[in-house]
Amino acid sequence: YNFIFRHGNRNAASHRWSTFLLQRAHQMTDERLQFFFSGFCAVSGSPVRPTDYTRYRLTLPRVGTG
Repeated sequence: YNFIFRHGNRNAASHRWSTFLLQRAHQMTDERLQFFFSGFCAVSGSPVRPTDYTRYRLTLPRVGTG
């Protein structure tokens, strides 16, 4: 946590969690990466318990460029 938020401010900083995870994604299984992405608020970056209650109901049919 302190490594990701060096100045202690996590307001609107979900991009910091995302960057941290994506830089390490090659070391994880898909399931583990999805689990970690469910552990923080997508807007604020606040840690949350990964449960159905805190999960956003968004499904992307595909992600790509163009």
